Amino acid sequence: MARIFITALYGQGGPLLHVLRKVVTPESLPAWGDFRGVAGALEGCGMTSRVSPSDDPDVVYAKYVTDHDGVTYQVQGGEMMMMVRAQATLVRRPGLGGWRVHAVGVPLKPEDVPH
Repeated sequence: MARIFITALYGQGGPLLHVLRKVVTPESLPAWGDFRGVAGALEGCGMTSRVSPSDDPDVVYAKYVTDHDGVTYQVQGGEMMMMVRAQATLVRRPGLGGWRVHAVGVPLKPEDVPH
């Protein structure tokens, strides 16, 4: 869902609102506005391939990292420094059909997101 979110931010002609409205939580929808603010904040970002867990199995974090050159990196058995620009807080919402993006920026605590 975090990949669909960032891809839909950069549709031809601007954010793809019909997609973005379906991948965010209904509770957060008013705060996104026209999504141009978050699109500006994530401009030039790529995404890591794995999410980070929280203490709640229904909340995870996806990292958006600075991507200057468009190169894909694969780290195997070592470490690599990456500049994390923002994290998406995702929450599992079975009643909505699966995972939804609730916020982008600093990761929110599981108790601060709607379940």
